[in-house]
Amino acid sequence: MRLFTIPVADILSWFGKRVDHRGYMYYSPFREESEPSMRVSVNSADGTWLWADYGGSPKSGKKVDGGGCLDMVCRLGNFSSYKDALKELERIAESRGMAVIEEESRVERKRAQKPTGIVLDSSGALFTRRALVRYAKEVRGIPEDILSRYCCQVTYHPRSKEGSQFTVIGFPNNEGGYALRGTGAASKSKFKSKFSTASGITTIKADGSFSPKGGVSSDKCLLFEGFMDFMSYLVWKGVVVPGDADVCVLNSTSMVSYSRSWVESHSKVRTFFDNDKAGSKATEEVQSWCTGKGLDFKDGRSAYKGYKDLNEAWTAELERRRQVRERKAAKSTGKKIK
Repeated sequence: MRLFTIPVADILSWFGKRVDHRGYMYYSPFREESEPSMRVSVNSADGTWLWADYGGSPKSGKKVDGGGCLDMVCRLGNFSSYKDALKELERIAESRGMAVIEEESRVERKRAQKPTGIVLDSSGALFTRRALVRYAKEVRGIPEDILSRYCCQVTYHPRSKEGSQFTVIGFPNNEGGYALRGTGAASKSKFKSKFSTASGITTIKADGSFSPKGGVSSDKCLLFEGFMDFMSYLVWKGVVVPGDADVCVLNSTSMVSYSRSWVESHSKVRTFFDNDKAGSKATEEVQSWCTGKGLDFKDGRSAYKGYKDLNEAWTAELERRRQVRERKAAKSTGKKIK
């Protein structure tokens, strides 16, 4: 049984979900539906099965979620990584007298080769482009020691513009990809769905070490929407590593479901998502998991109420501190502040 040719209907059946459908439209396994809203298709060239869930906005056809068989297993089984999803598929296949013939390394290579709109040219730990360091410090309020510890310099070019090349800040995730931030006019944009190799969450242990397998080193965990918010939290607290808590950076609120098993491995959960609709929805979802498991949950957004996100609140705090210093300096010299 080839991994990527497992029919979506089979996976739905294995997880006890509804499998009846109308043509290519299936009933979404993620909610109760009276009309099917999930489209299932197969690539005639290689037999790969794909799914796209349109239930969030069916009239506009806006894609809410989708992917291949591993993405479906991750969602249905609440797995935080494709590795865990693959193990579950192998277990199910074995119980039915079948076998998944592709090895995990083959799966990772195939996912890495999937076009994402970005072609990675190089990545490394050193920030040779100092403009990135200045941007992080002057615009985002992140000092170089924090930036260099958790991020690296990434050079890429868009598939549509191979003659163009961009060097940006890259934040690694559990799937071998990077969340990217540039320094141009759109520098505060989140480059949604544009990762160099693959999208995914990022898990970090309390000692500040990356934990791509979702390791747990504390009973407490902190969840952030973006890596600038995570680093802002550290600088604001005056620390270099989380210290007393594990950390998960979603890199996009659409990835929140992939953090569930990791979150539920902790007894204390704190979220620091954006003060917008997507952030509220992600907060509510995590809170529902905690309520179901009896976990101690707190929404940290009250600390930056009135601001879009934690980084915006941190940069505002830096400006406030700068003005206080100026007033004190002016008072000591007898000069008036304009």
